[in-house]
Amino acid sequence: MNKPLTDIGINLINKQFQNDTETIIQNAIDAEVSKMILTGTSAFEHFNFILNPSMRR
Repeated sequence: MNKPLTDIGINLINKQFQNDTETIIQNAIDAEVSKMILTGTSAFEHFNFILNPSMRR
């Protein structure tokens, strides 16, 4: 059995990734990444990103 993988630096809030959020997450799942830790500069932005799907586009 493979050890669980954790991505310790996923920055989905950056504008360059906003149109590819679902693809990036699916690629991680396909690579058997079981945990992802969001990185960035603002806890407020992360909170809004998670709760407000319209920020992802």
